Amino acid sequence: MSFTSERDVQEDTALPMDNDVGVGAKWLPTVALSEIEEKAQISSNVFLVTWNGRDETFIYKTVEHPFYDQSHTALFQQELRNIVLLQGIRNIVQLVAVVKSPSPFKTAPLSEGGHVILGMVLEYHPNGTLEDAIHRRDGKGTAWQAWPYQLARALLRLHDSFLTHMDITPRKVIIDAADEGSFH
Repeated sequence: MSFTSERDVQEDTALPMDNDVGVGAKWLPTVALSEIEEKAQISSNVFLVTWNGRDETFIYKTVEHPFYDQSHTALFQQELRNIVLLQGIRNIVQLVAVVKSPSPFKTAPLSEGGHVILGMVLEYHPNGTLEDAIHRRDGKGTAWQAWPYQLARALLRLHDSFLTHMDITPRKVIIDAADEGSFH
């Protein structure tokens, strides 16, 4: 007789709230998964959502997604650390809250703690990406003159924080409601 034990993939995707995930996660603003409602899927792990009681639209980025690999949790964790480090910096997308849920591995439903991070809620910028703007070519060129300066300023702040961004592309630069370019 032989037995095979397999590790539950969810154990690898669940980031405990009780541990600070290297960013003081237990002190970050949180929202329960049940409080957000998906409006549209943007990519495999990015959704347009609303938050109960608010009139705004947000971006919800999940840890887990269809092509999940164990390394993705560490990448998500690093992205969360970076976003927290860059809170309040212009032209960098800002964190609104981390999405939490009771841990699926919790043994007593009424016990305190035991929450996990499922993702993060970020600001939503409605004017699309720099890539979209390039394809539109609508001749409204006024904002184009400011974007290089805004993006260079954001890159300087990244580098001042000893962070690098290895894959800056037009689709990773978003245009906010004030027509300013921001990194995400």
